[in-house]
Amino acid sequence: MPLIRKLNQNEPPDEGHGPPLASDRFDLEGRQAKLARIQDRVLRELVAKFELSFGEDRSPAVRDHFNELFNSTLDSILVAANAEVTASEKLVLDRREKTSIHEFIDDFIFGFGPLGALLRDDSITEIMVNRFDKIFVDRKGFHSRVDSAFDSEDQLLRTLNRILAVVGERLEAPGHPIVNTYFPDGSRLHAITIPVSEYGTVLTFYKFKRLPLTLEDLQRFGMITPDALEFLQAGIAARLNIVVASAGRDPYYRSALLNILATLIPSVERIITVESHFTQLSLDHEQVVSLIWRPMEDSPEKTQAAAG
Repeated sequence: MPLIRKLNQNEPPDEGHGPPLASDRFDLEGRQAKLARIQDRVLRELVAKFELSFGEDRSPAVRDHFNELFNSTLDSILVAANAEVTASEKLVLDRREKTSIHEFIDDFIFGFGPLGALLRDDSITEIMVNRFDKIFVDRKGFHSRVDSAFDSEDQLLRTLNRILAVVGERLEAPGHPIVNTYFPDGSRLHAITIPVSEYGTVLTFYKFKRLPLTLEDLQRFGMITPDALEFLQAGIAARLNIVVASAGRDPYYRSALLNILATLIPSVERIITVESHFTQLSLDHEQVVSLIWRPMEDSPEKTQAAAG
């Protein structure tokens, strides 16, 4: 998340009885623009001084070296910037502003770059990178472009492979240009690069949410009518086949409804679940056997058998 947006979110509420004066807004916007320029200069100087390959090494010694470089670089840039203005225009950072700049640059070098803040934002359910400089997110089913972006294709690919390293995957051209994988928390990432994608690396990251809902929640939120609930309860009691499909963009609610319906299954029954890649269902039931689907590995014998 850009520094300017973080500052906007962290601004204290207006205690006055009217909107802020135009001069106040101008002063705030001017300060934000200065902070953005300072952040950009610190980032560029640190990238020049601090080998990006060090980002793969998160040892205390390397982090200490980074922190020393950050503090000295920020101080020197502030001194240079303040030397060019009058005393009333000098910029002094408070702790919050300095911490925000540090987190942004730390994400760039050691973390997930522009994706770091987006991954931590619980209001975002999907992150889409259409190109290194075009990032979109999904909030409540609506797509919007974010201000943050990667500086280059190389930075995007390096950051992506840092994320994929968590599950032992790697995206590279031309040998392995497609990755479709799941993470232990149920989140999913699909990415392609050259030569499959003409303009470079493209990725979609779907964040799986584990927010427990109950039958009472569905009724309280008006998500199900009493008649529909009674119908589902009767269907489960009669051992009928019930197909639960995700009508919207977010399949979380499909899993949530399955979890809720499973609470209606008598405790004497044995439940067997089959899911793809990672367990997303969390059934509160005594007898549950959870299975994970895996594709059949290709082999000469299997290929010949299929052809025959």
